[in-house]
Parts: sequence; C-alpha cells; structure tokens
Amino acid sequence: GTPADGWLRRAESAGASLRGLASVPGDLRVREQIGDIDSQAAAAVVDLRRFARQITAVERAAAGIGVYRLRTERATLVNGLLHLPDGPLRQERQRAVTAVDDQLAVYERLRVAIDTMLAKMQSTVLGLESLAARLAEVTALYATTGGVSAVTATRIAGLADDLDGMRTGLAEAERLSRQALGTPEP
Repeated sequence: GTPADGWLRRAESAGASLRGLASVPGDLRVREQIGDIDSQAAAAVVDLRRFARQITAVERAAAGIGVYRLRTERATLVNGLLHLPDGPLRQERQRAVTAVDDQLAVYERLRVAIDTMLAKMQSTVLGLESLAARLAEVTALYATTGGVSAVTATRIAGLADDLDGMRTGLAEAERLSRQALGTPEP
C-alpha cells in the first residue's frame, strides 16, 4: 500500500487501543471522560480516512503527469532553441518550453502538497498513538490509586485537549489542501 495506507492502519490500531481502554475504569465519571476521548479519537480516524483519500487523489493527479517525458522534451526544446534564429519558429518553440515548464511546476506543487499532507497525517497518527499510550498510563494510575484523583481527572482532561488540537490541525490541513487544489468541502 501507499504511505497514507500505512498511516491509516496505524491510526485504526491506535483507535482500537483507545476503545479498549474506554471500558477499563469502573468509576462512571472516569468512564465518561475516557469515552469522550474514545469518541473524539474515532472521529479523528474518520477524518484521517477522508484525508488519506484526498492524498490518494493528489498522488493520482501527480502520477498522471509524465514528468520524465516532460523533462526530456524540455531538454530537447531548450537545446533546439540554441540554434534557432529569432522568428516565428523560435517563438513557438519558446511557447512550448513555457507549456512544459508549467506542467512541471504543477507536478512540483502536487509533490509538495503530497509531502505536506503525509507529514500532517504522520504527526496526527503519532499523536493518536501517544494519546493511547498516555491514556493507558492514566488508567493504570487510576487502577493503582483505587479511584478518581484530581491528578487522574486533570490528565484525562489534558488528553482530551490534545486530541482536540490534533483534530483541529488535521481539519485545517485538509481545508488548506482542498483550497489549494480547488476541491469543494465534504
């Protein structure tokens, strides 16, 4: 699969870990707090699925540009321009070089978009994995202290805030990439 597929599998695994942790604590208040985190994490995985589809669409668009052919064609055109006198033929060949350059520039913008989107997906997935590890730590703390403590509640609230920040960042990245690519909002 693609890099986006790999990150999506890891996100789904982190989501499954969080779901498993949501049922651990016995205290209703803690269960509700962790359940909220689980719901947000599930929504983040849905967001990541949509983002992965968007990455795939951009990858397809980039793959449709014959970059090697264009580079070869550009080199041939530029070399041919060296021996052409001013006139209509030279002007047409120069326009051809410009057209090739435009296509290569589109390809480069798509590659940058793909790399940026994958980096955002990576940081979000690693954040989810970190969240799952930290929530496991909090539930272990809860189990060893015999109930809710101010520290447990504060740490769970902090995890929820972190997850909200991840989702906000992912939504912003998705919005910006859609805007840059001229695609409508879902």
